Amino acid sequence: MSSIPDFHEDEPTKKEALYILLGKGSSVYNHSGNKRFRAIINNNVHKYRDASLRKQKTELVTKVFGDMKTSGFRFLKKDGDGVWRMIYDSNAREKLSHALRDRLREIRKSTRRRRNQTTALK
Repeated sequence: MSSIPDFHEDEPTKKEALYILLGKGSSVYNHSGNKRFRAIINNNVHKYRDASLRKQKTELVTKVFGDMKTSGFRFLKKDGDGVWRMIYDSNAREKLSHALRDRLREIRKSTRRRRNQTTALK
């Protein structure tokens, strides 16, 4: 089974939907490739959580990144001239790993908040 979920949406071009833009702002956040990237993260965060050893987490990141690369995904960053350029695979894997850790942290924080609200109501 692929680590990349199906994603059905009308896209301007299929190629653009495979670009993951690095940066800040609503245009980057709302870019179709970034939306797909967040879906990939959400699809794999529980596997990442369940991996108890660092080696298992590394293997999962490597597999997800390999699946993404095979599917045509590319991580792009604006250079000093304002041109979008592909980043090195090692940097892209690190971005993927960081996104999984961040999402897992968000889930844990939300779970703690709900648990505290439930306890406060008793």
